[in-house]
Amino acid sequence: MLCTIGKGERSSAVTDAIIKNSGIYLCALGGCGALASECIGKCEVIAFEELGCESIKRLEFKNFPLIVGIDSKGNTIFKK
Repeated sequence: MLCTIGKGERSSAVTDAIIKNSGIYLCALGGCGALASECIGKCEVIAFEELGCESIKRLEFKNFPLIVGIDSKGNTIFKK
C-alpha cells in the first residue's frame, strides 16, 4: 500500500492519485518533526540518492501518532 504523510490538505490531483493507486494520506500535527525523528525505526533511500537529504526515502515508523486525512476511496477530513 502506498502511504504519504503530511500536515495539510492535498489537491484534487493528489486525491485522484491516491484513489488510483489504492493509497492513503496520513496527517501529522504541525511541529511533530522532533517526535518523528525519535520514531523512525528504519530509513532506506529509494530514489534520487544524489540529492542527499532531499532524496526519496522509505521510512518505518514506530509509535508515531497519525490520523487518516484521505482514504483509498477519496474520503477526506478536509471537506466541509
